Amino acid sequence: MKPSVFWPTTLQAATLFVATGLAIWAVVVARTRRGVPGSSSFTWLMMAVAIWSFTSALHTLVGDTATRIVIAKVQYLAVAPIGVLWLLFTSHYSRATWPSDHRLRAAIWIVPAITLALAATNEQHEAYWRACSIRSSPPRTRAEGQGTRFRVWFPLILSIHSTRPANDLTRGQSTPS
Repeated sequence: MKPSVFWPTTLQAATLFVATGLAIWAVVVARTRRGVPGSSSFTWLMMAVAIWSFTSALHTLVGDTATRIVIAKVQYLAVAPIGVLWLLFTSHYSRATWPSDHRLRAAIWIVPAITLALAATNEQHEAYWRACSIRSSPPRTRAEGQGTRFRVWFPLILSIHSTRPANDLTRGQSTPS
């Protein structure tokens, strides 16, 4: 009788459960240090990491395709805001002033909101994946064909990065001599 879960899959899931525990521990520590700049943002960031790690572990262990798709959609609750939460944490920690502008704070959540909406309604438009199948060897899930989201966002992100001068990225930073 062939086992349904390979030992590397079990090791991966165990590692992800440990990562979940470490992220939750970081949440608890961050909540006790409310006076540190960025502690609130760091708490939300680590909560998202914990959810992402936990759902990734479940996704690794579950064998049913429909269940894996539901878990993948729940994963997007954590995956989508990671970039914004990291930006907010680093901004608060460095005491940047831009997060106090409510319009900017609302604007940076547009892409995660679109991402969540697209992931939740993928069956109607197939913007993320067209089909999924389960393979017998790790990685067990395979998304068949990237959806339109990848073909739209990837060139947009590349064009934004290619038009920004390199000196804008380091403006205001001092370099050690």
